[in-house]
Amino acid sequence: MFRFALIFLEQIRSRILLHFILLAQGTILFCLPIAAQQKPEIAVDGYITAVHSPTSFEVRGKEISLSAQTNYGFIGGSPLQVGDGSLHDAVRLGAYVQIVGPTNPQAKTIDATAVYLRNDLDRKLSGFGVIDKVVSAGPEPIFRADGYLLHITAATDLTFADELNSLADVGTNVWVHYEGERDKSGALLVSKATFLPAKPTKFIAISVLEVNEVQVEFPHPPNGRHKEKLRYSQSESRFRVIDDPALQEHIQRIGMSVVPAYQKALPDNHPSKIQFKFYVVDNESLRGETCTKDGMILLPKLVIDRLKTDDRLAAVLADGVAFDLQRQAVRLTNANRALLGAEAAGDVAGALVPGLNIPVLVGSGIAEHKLLVAMQKQRARIALAELNDAGYDLNQAPEAWRLLAPKNLPANLDTLKYPDLSVYQMNVIYQQYRNSGAGSDTISALH
Repeated sequence: MFRFALIFLEQIRSRILLHFILLAQGTILFCLPIAAQQKPEIAVDGYITAVHSPTSFEVRGKEISLSAQTNYGFIGGSPLQVGDGSLHDAVRLGAYVQIVGPTNPQAKTIDATAVYLRNDLDRKLSGFGVIDKVVSAGPEPIFRADGYLLHITAATDLTFADELNSLADVGTNVWVHYEGERDKSGALLVSKATFLPAKPTKFIAISVLEVNEVQVEFPHPPNGRHKEKLRYSQSESRFRVIDDPALQEHIQRIGMSVVPAYQKALPDNHPSKIQFKFYVVDNESLRGETCTKDGMILLPKLVIDRLKTDDRLAAVLADGVAFDLQRQAVRLTNANRALLGAEAAGDVAGALVPGLNIPVLVGSGIAEHKLLVAMQKQRARIALAELNDAGYDLNQAPEAWRLLAPKNLPANLDTLKYPDLSVYQMNVIYQQYRNSGAGSDTISALH
């Protein structure tokens, strides 16, 4: 017994010593079992995907019930004050929350004793994207890249690569890896930025997946050939372009309207120009766009039939445009790993299959899922920027993905839930575009 007591005391001594070492290094440690510092168990967390009433909403398909006794606070913030409802109005469709409270098995709800909201102004954001717009120039310019407005200040730590030497050399078609936090206007105050010149566009698949050949058949071939053989990684191998010139012209017009202005302004022989082309195909199994490695974006007729409006169709085509820009980012990241470092490389997948929006990932399932979600969010932000430039209704982008989510539409469309992609876009609209009037229909407060 005495021997076991010594072992136990030695373990306690070691844990206390480790605690103080990590504190000295500025590391937050939660290994000591101090009851007063333990947070309540989170019943569910995620985006608010539906609002039923001022006292009821949904998170991950679970109904959350609010009451006068429900408290509110920020994730990772100070302990909640009893009866404090000052954050109640911040609980809205698209907000990211953590819910504390017991499950009511009879009503099949979670009775929220506390709602923790994510404070987006305190979040460190980082990413890698092409500058597609210069919002303002000068010594403290604002660039748009990766779907964000990046505000460069005198305090920003700047690095320039290759022929770039200063901010005077930075403009559209320059790539930037950034770190920063949002300000109250929705822009990012950039703490660190690395600028890279564009490289020739060249999509190479490095895949652990089987890469099949896909055949696209044209009724009126644009280049004299009735069939084009492309490569991508799905079992579907044949697409037939629908013989409807008016429809094809309509989709081509919508698609080109969401191509970034800087891309359209590049000469056709520019090495980083993407030759975007948009076609409607008769595929019945896909509910989204297919992107080939040469800038061709194929839209199934089923998508058109479901979405009906140009605003919603533009949202899907903008996602395809964003995907091709994302592939350029992969190539630049692979070529500049030493300069950008491991953290920057982690903001973009290591390689992409030139087909449907599928990155090639190697590693654990959890890591793959996180990277897929991060890349999907990146495309969602870029697509919103493209839609905003083209004058489309941003509120229709979340609606488009909601209508495309189920395999079969229900008779009552009001029963459709918003998928995570939709609510993420709602959150971006609220954070970045609400001051311009966008999001007023989609973003609803619980009051």
